[in-house]
Amino acid sequence: MFAFNDGSVKVVTYGSGSCPATATAIENDGSLLVIVFEVDAAGPCTADMAPTTHSFSAEHVGEVIPDKAVVVFPEINEEHVVDIIRG
Repeated sequence: MFAFNDGSVKVVTYGSGSCPATATAIENDGSLLVIVFEVDAAGPCTADMAPTTHSFSAEHVGEVIPDKAVVVFPEINEEHVVDIIRG
């Protein structure tokens, strides 16, 4: 996950190129950024591993970008804590 000087954040996810994950919610409490993704479990989807970049503007992220984020995939019961890299 990358944070930029303009307050925007970009997240790269990997999965099916024909059915990429979709961000459904973003929440920032000032100490943790939480982004929830939905995956297409119904298919049909290709069996490749393609990157998808998700961009969030400063108005969606909030004024203070924390150092850590949680990326959540509820359909497959996964959560990943990641560092936010500043660029």
